[in-house]
Amino acid sequence: MYMTQTKISRKWMLAVTALLSMMILMLAAMQTNAAPATTAPAAPTNIAQTSAFGSYAKIKWDAVKGTGVKYQIEVSQDKVKWVPLATVGNTYYTVSKMETGAIYYFRIKTVVGTLSSPYTEPFQVITQPGYISEVKQTASKANQVTVSWTAAAGAGAYDVYIGTTEENVKYNQTVKAKTTATIKKLKKDKTYIVKIVPFNISRADIGQTVLREPTHPSAHFRARFPVFHLFRGLTEARTLPWSGKRRKMQTAIR
Repeated sequence: MYMTQTKISRKWMLAVTALLSMMILMLAAMQTNAAPATTAPAAPTNIAQTSAFGSYAKIKWDAVKGTGVKYQIEVSQDKVKWVPLATVGNTYYTVSKMETGAIYYFRIKTVVGTLSSPYTEPFQVITQPGYISEVKQTASKANQVTVSWTAAAGAGAYDVYIGTTEENVKYNQTVKAKTTATIKKLKKDKTYIVKIVPFNISRADIGQTVLREPTHPSAHFRARFPVFHLFRGLTEARTLPWSGKRRKMQTAIR
């Protein structure tokens, strides 16, 4: 009787051991066949600056598909030292506390949980230049006038416009690295309106075509850059009746 019970106990133990072994093997197989870990999300695309002001600017980008997607933004002024700026869940951001007429660089990466994409390539953001506080005529001849103006903070160049009235002023020239311009091929003994538009331009941008529309101030801003300031320096300049004759210069700052 004792031997029979011992044999039964041994069989039971062997059965339990076999069952446990099968369960362990099944669990291992399930782990082996489990879906691979989620891959890192894609980086944002089509990053663009949508507006610019003296101390802040707005940027946007295309959304990355998925749930729980966030975007981490970093900023730099030299593309070497990067500073974390913000982590947002939408596809736009307003950057504040910027310097007037300055150039910044931004990069963005997508974050989903513990996974993240590589950072985007740095993209440039620039703010509006400062104001021109004074424009004046400094010389005149029978067919030309010379004007000068105060420098606008952050301006890399200035567009000069001239016309007989404010409504018909046309682009005349772009001046870089100075605050004076001589406008030639004018009619003698005539009064002209001269407008100066400061704008930002990086060294790499010099020589590119710039949008110029001397209409209502609000028309000067476009979502492409260089960035124009909405303020336009304005003066009235007069040519001499003939070369060599002195005449009082008519100037007015508006």
